[in-house]
Amino acid sequence: RGARNGQREAVRAAVRDMVRAVVAKAPSGGGGAAGVSAPELWALCVDRVCGPADPGSGGADWQEKMLLLEWVSVPLCEEMASAESLTELVAATMPALASLWSETDWPSRLPAPEDALSAALVRRRAAFEWIGMLIARVPKSSFEPGGRLLEAAGASGLPDLKKLLIEQCGTAAKERLPLPREPTPRVAALKRLLHTAAYGGYVNLIVHTQSKPEVVSKLLFNWKKLWENAAPTAAFRLAQTPDHPTERGSSLARRPGAPRATTRGGGGGGGYLPSQALMSSSLSQGADDLGSGGGGGDPAPHALGRAHTQSSQAHSQSQSSDGDAPDGRPAQRGPQQPEEGEWQREQQREREREQLFADDPERVGELASATLEMDALNKEPLVQLLLRAVDQVRQRGLEARGEGGMPVWMGRLLDTLSSSSATYTTRLLVARLVYDLRNLPLEPLEPAGGEAASPAPGTKRLFADHARRWYKPLARLVLESLHANGCFHYLAHDLLQLMGSWPAEAVDEA
Repeated sequence: RGARNGQREAVRAAVRDMVRAVVAKAPSGGGGAAGVSAPELWALCVDRVCGPADPGSGGADWQEKMLLLEWVSVPLCEEMASAESLTELVAATMPALASLWSETDWPSRLPAPEDALSAALVRRRAAFEWIGMLIARVPKSSFEPGGRLLEAAGASGLPDLKKLLIEQCGTAAKERLPLPREPTPRVAALKRLLHTAAYGGYVNLIVHTQSKPEVVSKLLFNWKKLWENAAPTAAFRLAQTPDHPTERGSSLARRPGAPRATTRGGGGGGGYLPSQALMSSSLSQGADDLGSGGGGGDPAPHALGRAHTQSSQAHSQSQSSDGDAPDGRPAQRGPQQPEEGEWQREQQREREREQLFADDPERVGELASATLEMDALNKEPLVQLLLRAVDQVRQRGLEARGEGGMPVWMGRLLDTLSSSSATYTTRLLVARLVYDLRNLPLEPLEPAGGEAASPAPGTKRLFADHARRWYKPLARLVLESLHANGCFHYLAHDLLQLMGSWPAEAVDEA
């Protein structure tokens, strides 16, 4: 009620204080006379968010589900100071979570009534939000046979929950989702939140479970319908003079799942970026702001391009084709596989990287020192997720190179910017990403403890090195945006200034 009465931020701050008090008073164990415990509060969230959506029968409606997800369950996980405390927090609810994650036929069971459909979309979004937080914080072995969380789930029929989760998140993020009705504005907004949360969980799963750059790039940056699913359909209006604040890159690209107790600086959230981005975005308004009326909204999406099972099989093949044995060691060395000593050295480097991330849960790479303008484009959750994905693959040594030495993620952005089928809004978001990433060095900076180092003066920049391929599509986008906005807006100024700084011979050739 407070959120609907114009007191949204005050209510959210009060709820956050309540969550902190619960964790500080009884981080584990029963509450009893002393009050509710953190595990009991978590169990309440899981029960209400995953339970029935019929308020008349005591269930939670879609509004309550969304607020419990965003305001209670996510902050509660962020307040857990260690992987062990987070594991113990969720262990008792693992049977319910495993059941939720294993529902592979959920798209075909979406109800048609608007309120029921809204509740179902929030429930499914919660599944992706929660796995995104857990996989970033707890050892991946916890989700494998014999692992603590898999054993707690009693999931004898799910011998490889981790593999199932990758399939589920990838399919939900990158395939079309058929709805049983024409989407209202509220349903369309909740659907976008679901797709974005799925991709956030997918990024976490891939960077924490895969070790081969080619496999990581193939899975993360083969976007299929991701832009269509998660990008807004309405056009952005860009002002001539920017009137938005700026933030450090570390506040946007913070490592997912960082415990709240270690966060530095101000801002509105903890370390799990998808939820943080979603809650600050224009999509994640108060429940009342999303509305309850029909009409308008995004056009109804087409049917899934292929059956869910076929998509899952494709993801399974991608997973099994990377050549790793269960322990991560190459299953069988052929002519192109590394020698034993090289493999051991790479494993040692990977362990050192992982230790750096464990020592500094907020570790962010080359974006940490960047200043990002928090305009409507950078507030889009998908933009923030892609910033983090790029940062993570570079910091973890997982960046694969494609044609002409261009990183695969960069080539995919270029394909999207140059595509005749991409919407103007999508291409504008790509241009925003280009400007955000403009100072990335040609080669990733070596991770180090403490604050990430900035590139030394004179360091070659990645986009400048590939300017001959980027200049023309960016120039076209700038021209199109000038016509669309009717003024020489701030982003056009920034992009043209960037393009003018690129090497003259590359610009001439372009």
